[in-house]
Amino acid sequence: MSNENILTMRNMPWLDIGELPVSYNSRKSEAFQVYLVPQDELPFGMVIHYENWDAKYDVERMKRVYAKTQLATKGI
Repeated sequence: MSNENILTMRNMPWLDIGELPVSYNSRKSEAFQVYLVPQDELPFGMVIHYENWDAKYDVERMKRVYAKTQLATKGI
């Protein structure tokens, strides 16, 4: 619940950090786990990548991919 943490109780349910690999071990710390990057599931789902280096989301890519989705028909 730190103000420095961008993850909050409100946005955490919407965050998809990918599928758990077969090697996932619930007894290991999260820092030692390996996650697969989620992929777009067009036309009903898209992934907006966050650039750690620039500390921003790839908005230009989001605009290109959004045009290929049917999310607008769902009011998104």
